[in-house]
Amino acid sequence: MCTALFDVYRRYCGIFLNDEEIKDEISKLSESINLSSGVEIPTEEELSVTLMSKKKLKAAVKNFTFENVAFQPLPFRKPLNNYIYENANGKVLIKLQMATKHFLRILPLLVIERLEISDEPKNFHKNSLSIPAKNKVFKTIDNMYLSNSVFLVSIKASKLIPKVVHCDLKYLRVRFQSLKLKEFEFFVQSRNIELLSLHEVVDENEQMVPLEILLSKTPKIFYINLFACQLTPQTFQNLLKLEFQTKILYFSLLDVLEQIDVESCVKFFKQNLGGNGRIHIDFHDDYPEENFVQLYTALNAMINQWEPADEKPDVDLFLQPMFN
Repeated sequence: MCTALFDVYRRYCGIFLNDEEIKDEISKLSESINLSSGVEIPTEEELSVTLMSKKKLKAAVKNFTFENVAFQPLPFRKPLNNYIYENANGKVLIKLQMATKHFLRILPLLVIERLEISDEPKNFHKNSLSIPAKNKVFKTIDNMYLSNSVFLVSIKASKLIPKVVHCDLKYLRVRFQSLKLKEFEFFVQSRNIELLSLHEVVDENEQMVPLEILLSKTPKIFYINLFACQLTPQTFQNLLKLEFQTKILYFSLLDVLEQIDVESCVKFFKQNLGGNGRIHIDFHDDYPEENFVQLYTALNAMINQWEPADEKPDVDLFLQPMFN
């Protein structure tokens, strides 16, 4: 009975635990079992016979490849296995790959929760990757599953996308470059984007894509920061037609030139801005001053009437003064 129990536990450890921990775990189990009379516990020497020596174990680990080992099949039918493989998100894939070597072989995806490519990357932990674009290692990386955050500084999106098989992002930050509309759509394909910080997005004719088109693809967004933004006379009217799943807490547009429809703009913020939210709009030097004053006055009136009073948003509008 005891020998059988140890054998089962040894097999379990071989699948789900680090190989070097197996022997210690089995020894701990033997000490915790209350044995009835007449049942013998295998001695340390007997256990050693059934396990590799430390030296041989290290050699086996060193020479391990997916080609020279035998894998224990999962105790599930293929339809269930396929369902798991096809529908698992990034976090589930990470847990599966940590659970057993079988999943590392069957699911050869490099799941990255946070990817930063810049000249001076910061250090992160666990399933994050922070690396300069010119690093030799980056050139060898392929088959990536981006599951949470991407921050691009020193690499073009067109160089990264061929290395990625799937995106399930919440945070997208791209500095100092124009994204093509198809590239933007690739990054936001999951429609789970919550934070968006971009320079600009352009179409196939190198024309900036209007704000309402971008936000129509990000229904969960709460943070918007666009350094170059294209508005149309109908932008805020079109934005009112969209259904956002959360309140916007930060809304920042820079270098705005197109005249804003004041009524629909104020209505949009009343409907979608969260408590203690912030609006920051920096206007182009040639923006009509009369419309700027109207918008400034209307937004301040909205703030004064905001309820509850202790959650009033902060509005910052800036128009470069003209000097003759």
